[in-house]
Amino acid sequence: MMLLFNLYIIKTKNCTSMKKLTLCLLLMGSMAVHAQITSTKKGDIEFGGRSIAEMQKYDGSAETRPKFRMINAKGDTLVMIKFNKDLAFDWMTFDFKNTGKKIEVNTSEIIKGLNYQKNIGGFLIDSKLFDTTGNIDALALEALATKYNENLTEKYKVLNEGNRLVTTTKFEYQCADQSLYINGKLAGYAVVPANEQMSFKGVTFLNTDKKLVASGDLGGFGGTMKTVDGKEIKLGSAGKTTGCGDTMVFATNILRELFRNGYYR
Repeated sequence: MMLLFNLYIIKTKNCTSMKKLTLCLLLMGSMAVHAQITSTKKGDIEFGGRSIAEMQKYDGSAETRPKFRMINAKGDTLVMIKFNKDLAFDWMTFDFKNTGKKIEVNTSEIIKGLNYQKNIGGFLIDSKLFDTTGNIDALALEALATKYNENLTEKYKVLNEGNRLVTTTKFEYQCADQSLYINGKLAGYAVVPANEQMSFKGVTFLNTDKKLVASGDLGGFGGTMKTVDGKEIKLGSAGKTTGCGDTMVFATNILRELFRNGYYR
């Protein structure tokens, strides 16, 4: 009786046609199955209380975080997992074997304590990556790859290189012609609104050919510059533009961050 009542609610609220009702029932079935797929403290994956994939630890030491791999009941390696660190940046790489997909995630999004295996297993379960046989669900993997589509290895390499270079690089802005200079060499141009303190609309940075490098609308507490290749660079407060001196600081602050992220090099 309760099942019929629940079906009635589904049908009347969300599933107003037989086709939608069928899809809803399929979704409910899928959710019920995934609810039975769980992870243990060791990071193993279980379905109905039976182990369908095992997490194995290898390499690592007291000084180095271990590496992990997930294997199914047949002994096939499904995913290799490793920690990465470069100066202040920590991230993890998930290499899904036989799929050609690698996903990189900031460590802080996954690891919440000292039990790495439990945390990793929980992340894999929350992502609904496993089917009931202990293999990787292709659609779920595709969704995860779409969510985490950033190459963090390359991103942090560029940022760390930029951090090192910034300390020995001179950035300049000329109010007369809006030109930008890096170590005394013309690098491009910056168009910034004049006489503003809190709202900076249409901030535009160009290369020496006056082609777009990055643009955005900034506020008194910062904002986001979108680059010509589609990246978004978050900025803190750049300052104000209530005079040439302030505008020079404003423009060079933004130029410095663009340089740090790999532009104007």
